[in-house]
Amino acid sequence: MYGSWKTATIALNAKLSDVVDLEGLYKYATIIMTDLTTDSGAAVQVSDKSAGTFVNLYGLYLATPGDIAVPKSKASVVQINGAQFLKISCASDQGAERKILIRGGD
Repeated sequence: MYGSWKTATIALNAKLSDVVDLEGLYKYATIIMTDLTTDSGAAVQVSDKSAGTFVNLYGLYLATPGDIAVPKSKASVVQINGAQFLKISCASDQGAERKILIRGGD
């Protein structure tokens, strides 16, 4: 079962996307990354509430131990174990607005 596609938007000169509500509890999330500003890694953050505390679940680059590789402009599936609310966090400010597609799945 898959949820509908949602868009996480990172504004110009920002590092953090808006909150994406997957509208359900999913085991996995498919993430389609757009080009990021050079030398900017990204991380998946999750929370149990839309206005809750978001914590890094996965880094989408290989800068620190435990991160997973996601090539820029590619799709990846990450295990989110029932998280409903996600954000994408970048290591540096983005030089343009970025749109990242995300959907939940089991």
